Amino acid sequence: LLFELPGVLIESQLNDEISEILANYEPRINIDTLDITYVESEDAYRVELYYVFVGREDTLLSLELLLERP
Repeated sequence: LLFELPGVLIESQLNDEISEILANYEPRINIDTLDITYVESEDAYRVELYYVFVGREDTLLSLELLLERP
């Protein structure tokens, strides 16, 4: 997906893929928010993930990273 032309459709597909991967391989977390936006100046997608650990819903954690083309 990183080699496709950037746009809302790709952002949506990345969101779906990341959500599915986390649901399948990291059952200890619940996703609160997953935002993916294209950053034209860096030619990359910014991923912002807000999540809680199952059983610890009182603590919202976050992760931000850039998905770049190699």
